Amino acid sequence: MGTSVSHQNHIVAHEIGHLVCGHPAQSLLDDIDLQLFLPAINPRLIRHMLARAGYDETAEREAEIFASLVTRRASTSRWTPPSDAPPLKRIARSLAARRT
Repeated sequence: MGTSVSHQNHIVAHEIGHLVCGHPAQSLLDDIDLQLFLPAINPRLIRHMLARAGYDETAEREAEIFASLVTRRASTSRWTPPSDAPPLKRIARSLAARRT
């Protein structure tokens, strides 16, 4: 891909920022198309989780700030998770460690 690991981490944090901030996104598919692809799942849920595209300037700025804060905090943290722990457990441990 040619993108550094730190840049990849920033991109992931930026996208998580959109979710955390609850930014509404424009859907690429309408409800009829979503029902055809995944009839057992509510189209609103699919749209919210998968069809995110196009945010306004304010939402992009907020997600970028979120990503910058998260990646800065992660880079200055002395705590490192064990490499063999599943990702969700590492995230849970990290969040628990931040509360104390």
